Amino acid sequence: MASPRTIRLLKAFLLGLVVLTLLVVGALYTIGKKAQFTPPTRSPDAVDTDPGTQQQGSGFDHTVSRDGEPLFRMRGGRDRRDQDGNLFVEDVLVTVFRPNGERLEVVADQARYNLERESAELQGNVTIAGDDGLALTTEKLLLQQGGRILESTGDVEFRYGQNGAITGMAGKLRADLEREVFIFQSGVTMSGSQDYQLKANRVLIERGERLIRATGEVRVRWQDSVLNADQVAATLASHQDRLRFLRAHWNVSVRLHTGLADQARVTRLRGSRLGILFDGPEGEVSRIEIEDEVRGRARIESASAMGTSVLWKTRFFKGDFVRGNLNSVLAEGRAELTEYLTADPSFLIRRICSARSNARFGPNGEMQQINALREVDIQNRQVQMLADSTRVTPESLEVEGMPVLVVGGLGKIEAPKVNYSESNGLVHATGGVEVELPPDLSNPLAAGPLSGGQEPVRVTSDEGFIRPSTSSFMFQGNVRAWSGPRLLRSHTLRGDAEPQRLTAGGGVENVWSVVRTSTNRDERSQVRVRADGLIYEPEASLATYRGSVEVVDGPRTLTCSELAVRLDEQGEVQSLDCEGSVELNAPEEGRRVRADRAEYDVGEGEVVFRGNPAKLFEQSGASLQGATVVYSVQGGTVQIRGRDPNATAEQNP
Repeated sequence: MASPRTIRLLKAFLLGLVVLTLLVVGALYTIGKKAQFTPPTRSPDAVDTDPGTQQQGSGFDHTVSRDGEPLFRMRGGRDRRDQDGNLFVEDVLVTVFRPNGERLEVVADQARYNLERESAELQGNVTIAGDDGLALTTEKLLLQQGGRILESTGDVEFRYGQNGAITGMAGKLRADLEREVFIFQSGVTMSGSQDYQLKANRVLIERGERLIRATGEVRVRWQDSVLNADQVAATLASHQDRLRFLRAHWNVSVRLHTGLADQARVTRLRGSRLGILFDGPEGEVSRIEIEDEVRGRARIESASAMGTSVLWKTRFFKGDFVRGNLNSVLAEGRAELTEYLTADPSFLIRRICSARSNARFGPNGEMQQINALREVDIQNRQVQMLADSTRVTPESLEVEGMPVLVVGGLGKIEAPKVNYSESNGLVHATGGVEVELPPDLSNPLAAGPLSGGQEPVRVTSDEGFIRPSTSSFMFQGNVRAWSGPRLLRSHTLRGDAEPQRLTAGGGVENVWSVVRTSTNRDERSQVRVRADGLIYEPEASLATYRGSVEVVDGPRTLTCSELAVRLDEQGEVQSLDCEGSVELNAPEEGRRVRADRAEYDVGEGEVVFRGNPAKLFEQSGASLQGATVVYSVQGGTVQIRGRDPNATAEQNP
């Protein structure tokens, strides 16, 4: 057992140790309060690291693998590692191994790599180069998912394809290397080695499918042609050096320039959906399809080197090109085609509306043929035609219908078939023609043999030739023209503009409506005239009948070789003058009169026969003769003037 003295010494030692410990702790506390912290210094080109650096080294080389397959390999100069598992590397070279066996080489000034997330952030002069010509340049690039996803939020310059077939710039990039999908955003511009350019807000490229999808104010230019749309999808040719197919959606407008420089042709297109196929020998346009899904008013406007333009509007178009020039167009849906002269001042050549139509064009863009079917409506500067179908060439329009209706300055024409000549504006109607002419005194029919009425003049015939611009015409074959009670029949009927004249031939029959005064009131009666031919001259207000003329006025018949009918200012019959073998036959009155000529005053109701001599034959067998025989139509009385006192009664011949 320890002595008391030993115990006292041990207690004193322990007490002194406690006091010393307290003094040391207090001193350390006082020093800590008065001390200042100074972070470690870094060189200007050092990698951006966290302060908690745990390891430093040089000559970094690291490969990331999955399922035994390498994803990417990162090499570099100096490196650091922090406590969060981030590795900072300078002078970086990254090799990305793609599933198809190709490699991407990425070079950057520095990188931050996270081992757990298998992601790397590269900064400073980042450049990517691929085996197939892929190249990207940016200031900051993020490698994610083991190098399969590339993302940049800064400006990017890119190039890919053989010999740098496509180059461009963008504000952002996201790329899925495994799917070979590249998404460029913010002010994207692209150009191809075949002289095409693309601008858009966002562009997606599927390299494996050679597909480009662009959205947001898209503008595509190739050579001198331009396409604008909200969305565009483009397929590239196998070598990715030229366009193969374009499809555009919403607010689509295109300006196509085709042909040689000295004979350039412009075709404009507009709609909500468009497809263009570049399948020509030199990659030129070979087919277009354009549609307007909303309004049904897609447009094609094509200008030719001949100074004409064709504007087409319908729901859907398909156009084929030969050597870059528009060769044919098929329109489906209610279509409106307008052809006009582009010279200053421009004017309408024709407008054709139909349910379905197609057209063929020549090498210089000139229209060669247009075919329109169902509910056809044709208009030009002279006429309007409604029909079932039409075939249009630069020389003529061949129109068919049940029937065709032609409306022009001359009136209305109906016929199963109509041919319209572009050179002289002549309408040729066949298969049974029906014409309706307005009661206009400028029309020789309305002002002549069928004058005096307020009703339209109607004509039927087997065939008709009409020139509406000059109101000239010719009808032939079973011609029948009438207006109210007035009638004209003949084999041919012709109206000329210069000089203005109406002629009829081949057995003419004309029914006049004449006004006679009887007991202080006007009465209208009919006079029928038959002859071999008729000539009417509007300026002289004179209708002349020739060849076997026969005038039937009630129970009386007047025959002669030539008959002249004079009209007053209102177109009413004023007088009839007969010449050559004149004979009046009035069987109800038992009289006949023969003379060299006869003058019939319609207003007075008297016929004055003149001859050398004029002879009157009574039913009784007696005859009288004189220089003049005056016959009253109303009273049936006869007066002999200049009678030969030596004349004796004769038997009627």
